[in-house]
Amino acid sequence: MPACASNTPIRISFTQGPGRAMTTFNRIFTTERLLQIIVILAATIAMKLMA
Repeated sequence: MPACASNTPIRISFTQGPGRAMTTFNRIFTTERLLQIIVILAATIAMKLMA
């Protein structure tokens, strides 16, 4: 049997735990924050096109 064909699962360990990274991501990028980013990008593109 080749060395890479083992049946043991590969464990990926995070320093903060498995769910903490996604919780931080969700806390930073809320729906309101994402909408603000989209509006600012759209306004910037519109101003560039009008210039």
